[in-house]
Amino acid sequence: MRIPLEELLKEEPHDVKYGKHSRVLLYPQLGLALKVFNEGLLSSFLKELKALKVLNLISEGISWFTYPPKLLGYDEERRAILMELVNGFSLKELLGSEELYRSSEDLVKHLIRFAVTLDLIRLQKEEMSRLDKHLIITSLDPLKVKLIDYDRSAYPGRPTNLPQLLRFLARNFLRLKEEDLIKLGKLYRDKLRKVWEVGGFRGLSLDEVRELEENVRLLETYLWDYLTAKGSLLAQRFRSENSN
Repeated sequence: MRIPLEELLKEEPHDVKYGKHSRVLLYPQLGLALKVFNEGLLSSFLKELKALKVLNLISEGISWFTYPPKLLGYDEERRAILMELVNGFSLKELLGSEELYRSSEDLVKHLIRFAVTLDLIRLQKEEMSRLDKHLIITSLDPLKVKLIDYDRSAYPGRPTNLPQLLRFLARNFLRLKEEDLIKLGKLYRDKLRKVWEVGGFRGLSLDEVRELEENVRLLETYLWDYLTAKGSLLAQRFRSENSN
């Protein structure tokens, strides 16, 4: 799938965001974002492209999996990826706000669901512990989120998206002691290993996506029950404090 970059580049971008490895041209009038990787970073371009292809396939088969931006095209020669423009606020901009903490339970659920999905397909995002920059909140009521930047993604044998996520959440949204993190991480790995033993997701068919959804639900429910049983959600404390 190639994109007519010549036509697109005739349009003046509304803004350009510069990062360490790429620049992103923003076209809000078209609802588009064009991410162009720096020269010599073809591998980063290919990593992001591969991850977006797999995650977009999952989005086609699972209605609630709306977390990745839609992939609309790419050009390997120019190391460019065309995707939907994601509008909203970064998590960093909203941390500490009352509005975000009132939605913290929903946020934790979304992030657990995303991390479990990545672990099940053995895709490591590598930045789950730094979500303040890579999580975009597109709506607070109802809460909707997008996760961006997959140029460091990898496919290790044992991904650790959920353990990384729990440490991030423990700093911002959960009351979990170190021993709780270690215990939950071990219990989660044991359950994840059992799913892997049955079979793995190769991203080849929508039938596999449907099976993936069932496994995500099972692991998500287990994790959520554990956290609520521990009374570790800050949102619960926030409500109780403000009801006095």
